[in-house]
Amino acid sequence: MSRPTASDTWRWIAACTWRFGAAGPPLGVALVIVPAMVFSASPPDDIVGGWLFFSIFSYAFVGLSALLAGLFYGLVKQRTQHRSRWRLGGLCGVLGWLGQCTVLALALKDPGQLDSLWIMPLAALVASLCARFVAPSLGGTPALEQPAGDALPASAGADR
Repeated sequence: MSRPTASDTWRWIAACTWRFGAAGPPLGVALVIVPAMVFSASPPDDIVGGWLFFSIFSYAFVGLSALLAGLFYGLVKQRTQHRSRWRLGGLCGVLGWLGQCTVLALALKDPGQLDSLWIMPLAALVASLCARFVAPSLGGTPALEQPAGDALPASAGADR
């Protein structure tokens, strides 16, 4: 297998970034709003309408964190060949949310923005789902070659 060029690597990282940014916010809304509306016995039209309404606005509130999570996921996955999509996605989701909270706290000069750190478990869950089902696989772009001595046993990638 040939080593990917720098443009292939950055193209793959950009694909991770925009896929997380596109799918993450509506997925987070689906995990929060849809169960609440279902338990309140809302009609199906209201559930779909509510999800669409809140999904549009979710990009303004969590779009930056989703983009950061995708960027971190792409960088780490491409450079380290990490085997677990779930765990790496969760970690990148937490880092993306921390990044957004930090940027807002610094830009607005308001440390109160850090009060929203309680959302980190949701960010980890959404990013894990994005990493597993939305992120491009490394099969599309040749993975960085590792020396033969660094290969992990077949059971190491069991949680894929």
